[in-house]
This record gives sequence, C-alpha cells and structure tokens, in this order.
Amino acid sequence: MTDIKTICYSEQKLKGVNRMPVRMLTEKFYMVEDLVDILPLSKQSIQVYIRTGKLPGRRIGKFYYVSQASLKEFLRGRDERKIEEDERKKRI
Repeated sequence: MTDIKTICYSEQKLKGVNRMPVRMLTEKFYMVEDLVDILPLSKQSIQVYIRTGKLPGRRIGKFYYVSQASLKEFLRGRDERKIEEDERKKRI
C-alpha cells in the first residue's frame, strides 16, 4: 500500500524537485522522466517500450513506473543483443 509521503514525493518529482527513484515497499521505482536521464531514449520511446512489454513496468494512476530490477534486466538484455550482433558481424 502506498503511503501519503510517497505520493507527495512523487508529485514533487514531477515539478522537478529531487529527481530520484521512488521507494515503494522495499523496491526502488523510476518514473519515465527519470529514465529519460538514464537511457538514450525519448520519453515517448520509453512509454512505448513499457506498453509493448520490452521494458517491464507498471502504470499507476496516470504515471508509468519501472522497478530498478526490471531496468537492470532490460539493460542486461540490450548488452547481450549487442554482443550477439557483434559476433554475427565478425562471422560475415
């Protein structure tokens, strides 16, 4: 269950105050705006990745959130694909 402090903290982040992950229960979650600073993707691309399941995330109210674990797994998967692509190029 989300407490009032977390909700108020999330609203402050939208106004540009304290851009950090939101902690819900025991896990950290990033808002799309935070991911724009972390990933080389636009806000719209990140939202599409979440909607299509490429980047596991949840929509809570009118905002999307991605857990830190999901973000790490997404980045690991991208690294593996890049390695596979490089190996294929070497074979050709």
